[in-house]
Amino acid sequence: MNAALTVSGLTVGYSSRGRLTEAVTDIGFEIPAGGRVGLVGESGSGKTTVAMAILNYLPRNATILGGAIEFDGRNLLEVSTAELTAMRGRRIAAVYQDPGSSLNPTIPIGRQVGEVFELHLGMDRRESRQAAVAALDRVQLPSPERVATRYPHELSGGQQQRVMIAMALAASPSLLLLDEPTTGLDATVEAGVIELIEELSRDTGTALLMVSHNLPLVRHLCEDAVVMRAGRVVEAGPTATLLRTPGEEYTRGLVASVPTRSHRKFTNVVRAAGEAAREVPPRRLDEIAALADSEDIVLSIKDLVKKYDTNEGVVHAIRGVDLDMRRGEILAIVGESGSGKSTLAKCVVGLESFSSGSIVLDGTEMPRNHRRRDRSAAARRPTLVFQNPETSLNPTKTARAVLRQALRLGGEDPAKVDAIGAETQLTERHLDSKTRRLSGGLKQRVAIARASAGGPAIVVCDEPVSALDVSVQAGILNLLAQRQAEAGASYLFISHDLDVVHYLADSVAVMYMGEIVERGTAEAVFAAPHHPYTAALMSASVSAEGERIRLQGQAPSAYRESAGCIFAGRCPVALDDGSCSTTTPPWREGPGEKQYRCHRTPEELVLEPAVHPAVPSGSL
Repeated sequence: MNAALTVSGLTVGYSSRGRLTEAVTDIGFEIPAGGRVGLVGESGSGKTTVAMAILNYLPRNATILGGAIEFDGRNLLEVSTAELTAMRGRRIAAVYQDPGSSLNPTIPIGRQVGEVFELHLGMDRRESRQAAVAALDRVQLPSPERVATRYPHELSGGQQQRVMIAMALAASPSLLLLDEPTTGLDATVEAGVIELIEELSRDTGTALLMVSHNLPLVRHLCEDAVVMRAGRVVEAGPTATLLRTPGEEYTRGLVASVPTRSHRKFTNVVRAAGEAAREVPPRRLDEIAALADSEDIVLSIKDLVKKYDTNEGVVHAIRGVDLDMRRGEILAIVGESGSGKSTLAKCVVGLESFSSGSIVLDGTEMPRNHRRRDRSAAARRPTLVFQNPETSLNPTKTARAVLRQALRLGGEDPAKVDAIGAETQLTERHLDSKTRRLSGGLKQRVAIARASAGGPAIVVCDEPVSALDVSVQAGILNLLAQRQAEAGASYLFISHDLDVVHYLADSVAVMYMGEIVERGTAEAVFAAPHHPYTAALMSASVSAEGERIRLQGQAPSAYRESAGCIFAGRCPVALDDGSCSTTTPPWREGPGEKQYRCHRTPEELVLEPAVHPAVPSGSL
């Protein structure tokens, strides 16, 4: 079979302060026509440099010191700028991790997507407009006609990434480069996009280079994998073989860092690469179980409603949520983008006001207007850990200064910095470094330490590990679990990564369009989801086995009042008499301390869960 892309002997260096340092050395691999290759490794391994070199998107201080990149019989390192420009988007397309840096903030989405059809396929303005709406619909963006009229800042990060994928797939390229393209996407959207990419590869012979730290995704999508470390290839081969029986110690460490169905906190701790994880004594496990079974409620949410007034109407972001969280518990909220997870978290923390209902935190009812919260009670207020610590940490301050300020605000002695640093595995060198000089994992440790300062009633974590390498992610997850065990910390954990949620959470609440549709212990919800949406969400995970449950139709508009079941229009088992759309479904009891909201009884639900198969420890 002819090769779509051949990289041989690629060596790239970066200049800094008059010195040239090699970033990648003697890289070589081949992608056959229609083939799919995954490039994996931790941050700093050189993965993105290789991908950037293929399209000559390297920064000005980069120099290609040797090697060749063969595509379509040509060495891309020797073609003219005009030729390479003509190839980009038409023959070779790319999707990168940060869509915000790729989209023009001053041009509507539909116009930006339409330009691809005009430039590469010769369509006129009217044809390109229709094609753009179809492309947006193809990547499962709700109300694509409305999305086409919006600007990038009006879309969520996940929605922006779907736009970038629509643009990349528009001209059916021969080679598609994907650099962490699904980091911000929900499981259902990710599954749909992956199926779309697989369909394109199968039907048009498009070759694929996937740069990712998501090993289950690489295993699912790519036939072969190349493992990089410190700018060199350490191992390569068929993905299934390489990730199940890795030959190199480094690869084994990466694989062991991935949460799977066999991994649960404390009982089988996920191990960060090159790092021994601390096991928690059984006595402490019994104490945690007792806390989870107690009625000591640290957070009680009753009939919570959040509405936004916009020029287009009233957005119903949260629709009557009821939720209790016990002290010492990790409660996870899962659901698609737009389900209301982050809005709920902001209402709890006090970054947003709520329209009606109540939030009782540690026995004290919170005012609806977030500006009226009692800031003098800082020591017990909920705190927040963001997805990207770089946007929430002052880059000019040391980690020690950040933590001292947090301790002062929490009414604690600033001299406790060293103690809280030790609890979050930050050394003196880390504490005395400017936050901008720390790695992503260390920055997130600083963010967790800051959120824990002062002993808050709960810590809210909003996608705290989704942008981290698997080995770094493992260390952060173990840190959260150990703080729960050793300090009785309570976490409200927001995530779209179901493997992470299963590993870490004690309880799970599933949200859809502002409503809780299923809740219960993590073991009960993952073992046999009962609400049709939960079953569909879990079957979409790349680590799931069996057929994916595909949801038909569009999600309902956030502008409409809730009538009947909010999920009725997409439900594969909706009642034939139409009552699901007109009558509010009741809460039902399921096995294993679980509740779900549906017109159908457990006996009537016939959906197969097909999620997260049990696998041997340390394998995928």
